[in-house]
Amino acid sequence: MKTGIDHDAKTIKLDNYTLSTFRECPQKYAYRIKEGLIAQPEGYGFSEEKSLPMPVELSFGIAIHKALDTLFNEQNLDLAIARFLEVFADPPEDKKRTPGRGVEVIEGYWDRWYEADRKYDRVQSELSFIAPLGAINDYEVYYGGLIDKVLRSEDGEIILMDHKTSSWESQYLVPAYALSNQFRGYIWGFNTISPTESADHLLVDILLLKPKNNDYFRSDIKADPSMIDEWKAGILQTAQMMLLCDQTDIWPLYGKEPCTNWNRLCTYFQLCDTEPSRRNAARNMLYTIDHWDTDKR
Repeated sequence: MKTGIDHDAKTIKLDNYTLSTFRECPQKYAYRIKEGLIAQPEGYGFSEEKSLPMPVELSFGIAIHKALDTLFNEQNLDLAIARFLEVFADPPEDKKRTPGRGVEVIEGYWDRWYEADRKYDRVQSELSFIAPLGAINDYEVYYGGLIDKVLRSEDGEIILMDHKTSSWESQYLVPAYALSNQFRGYIWGFNTISPTESADHLLVDILLLKPKNNDYFRSDIKADPSMIDEWKAGILQTAQMMLLCDQTDIWPLYGKEPCTNWNRLCTYFQLCDTEPSRRNAARNMLYTIDHWDTDKR
């Protein structure tokens, strides 16, 4: 799914990444989602629209997800490790995310959760959804996502699960997920597309990469119907703001905090810091086109 505003179809398609990007900084949304800009490696031309090397954080996370799918579906540790190494076969240089470190994470996860997870029946892995959320100004708003696991407990209750791999250790890491827009969206999405089943909570499964010993946490995120209604209203309000920015072609710049989020300089800092009359030249020199599309993940 290619997200953003489609004027011809009169639709606004959203996922958590698209929403988070706009809420972090509308100008960043305009560059990443509307224009499809991404920092270009050496040797790429601006006009070339092609898939670029995947960031190590993303490729490592995808490989870990493949291994966890194997642990849940086939309960085979050796096979899970083999599938991780197959996906993470040619990793970029990164001290925190190496093949050996990945094997440690998978083995630790197996030791921590094998017995606890035997009580679940797996219903589905990687459940993709997209559904209409509402309408604003004659535009139909759609919201989509990818739920890592749909599980059934021993008493028949449906439980959603999402895996998160992180190297950010904080006392607020686990409680912060309680207000996750992504997870409320997953609960809404599952209940919207499922005619016979319903879920009112999600289990966030956190794999924390630490310098010496990895940690494994789970937190139960609950959302009653009133919370889901509140979430929907907030999404539609954001979509309306997005549409206004697009119609006026004014995308506010929310510096300086978003410029250094997660202690990293924003990909578009150089472009924003360039005089408007020189931005086209900077755009051609520093960026190429690779539109955000959830189907490519």
